[in-house]
Amino acid sequence: MKVILVCSGRKDPADGGVNKFRRRVTGDIQRGVIDLLTPADRGNVMMHRIEDLTVHTKLMLIDDVFASVGSANFYSRSMRGTDTEINSVFVTTGSQIRDLRVQLWPSTCAPR
Repeated sequence: MKVILVCSGRKDPADGGVNKFRRRVTGDIQRGVIDLLTPADRGNVMMHRIEDLTVHTKLMLIDDVFASVGSANFYSRSMRGTDTEINSVFVTTGSQIRDLRVQLWPSTCAPR
């Protein structure tokens, strides 16, 4: 299993306040995702922040058969339904999701 988080390097300007993020995952992600993994699987979690860029679209690919694309954030306001967000999900046994993964990350996300 590989979990690759690509996150904003700055907050949405509409949110106000300090614009830089710290280089760690939020408490919601730590408690709700990473802490639930085995210690061995935690080593397969990577987070990248893109400097001076707000990333809004969210993409999740699982085992080359499941894809989710949308706007739901990985923190409590979106996951508990406080914010209005939407995602679209695609499940297939065909090659479409694998092809998408390879187009996005040609060598870094090769299956093991």
